[in-house]
Amino acid sequence: MLTVHTRNASVSDEDTLERIITNVLVSEANAIHAVIDQTRESLAAAVNLIFQSSGPLIVSGVGKSGHIARKIASTFRSLGKHILQASS
Repeated sequence: MLTVHTRNASVSDEDTLERIITNVLVSEANAIHAVIDQTRESLAAAVNLIFQSSGPLIVSGVGKSGHIARKIASTFRSLGKHILQASS
């Protein structure tokens, strides 16, 4: 039997655990849908701007954001976009 400790109580009923997991996943999915609805036009505009530009895309970051910048740079390179990368 699984036990999950919530803020208020210990939950040992597997049905309750499954409901908690389902509620968390549904909540996260709803949040993702809300972001999609709020950013759809601006994300499309940003993508068009990046790929219509004649110059290179510049990405930078330090630490974890540098790691993310390197991943972004790698993705754009694989799509044929010239990248200037400044990250550590």
